[in-house]
Amino acid sequence: MATTPDKVYKYCSLEAAHAMLETGTVRWSAPALFGDAMEPDHCTEFGFDPEFLLDSATKLASSMIFSADVPRGDSPLTNAIKRWRSEERFSSPEEAVVVLQELLSKIIDQKLESNQQKQTAWQDYSRNIRLCCFCSRPDNPVAWENFAAKHGGICMRLDTGDNAMAGTPLPVQYSPNRPVLLSLKAQLNAILFNAPEPGIDNQQLLLVKPQPRRLEQEWRSFRTTLKKGGNADNSSLFDDIRFDARELSALCFGLATPQSDKDKLTKILKKNYPNTRVYQATLAAGKYDLELQKV
Repeated sequence: MATTPDKVYKYCSLEAAHAMLETGTVRWSAPALFGDAMEPDHCTEFGFDPEFLLDSATKLASSMIFSADVPRGDSPLTNAIKRWRSEERFSSPEEAVVVLQELLSKIIDQKLESNQQKQTAWQDYSRNIRLCCFCSRPDNPVAWENFAAKHGGICMRLDTGDNAMAGTPLPVQYSPNRPVLLSLKAQLNAILFNAPEPGIDNQQLLLVKPQPRRLEQEWRSFRTTLKKGGNADNSSLFDDIRFDARELSALCFGLATPQSDKDKLTKILKKNYPNTRVYQATLAAGKYDLELQKV
């Protein structure tokens, strides 16, 4: 586990920058407002329907009946399969499927009730959780491109800690494998072998992003909203959290930040954030790297 940095960097557009500096707040949002089709939110489904689950369980159970290897385990179903094998109950997989589907459908009906409870718990969590996203460096070209309006926004350096607005951020993991609410393998193990299902780590589902985005080096902080509900289009699933002026120790302008906006923001900083240092991002000589120069 990476050590939590003392400072994190909030990249944002000019519109967001003006709003944050003028109000002294930073917006924390539910996942549904990220605008990322790969990000799980309260609308994310399990990914398989009851028919698919029944068909998968039936095929696996049938293969256990006719496999050369004796099934392992001591669940009621595996014991029944062992008995059927010794009795040579079925002469073909097709004959076994009829019996298995009738038996498994009852088990799956019970499983679906449990799944619905987990789906509801995830929906409640993902609607009521609020995230704020940061990065670990102020000179990250990918973060400037993706989060700061293609170098036209700003980057703010903020304190972390229990008493700071940014809280204690956690590092995002980058993986080729997309996390799922429930895996088919875990479901089948529970149905056929009575194996305990692993609990859903809701927070961890929101700490994984696609591997190609690893250069963003993102960190995320979590807090639960005090608001309840939300309108039909999800537009209210955010909280604006106040920060102390002393937590904003530095602000950096991007390569393409317009001078007029620099002047406006500098004026706000002098009035409301007198101890905040101001920097300008510049291109390093002969490299695709950024250097920060104090203004």
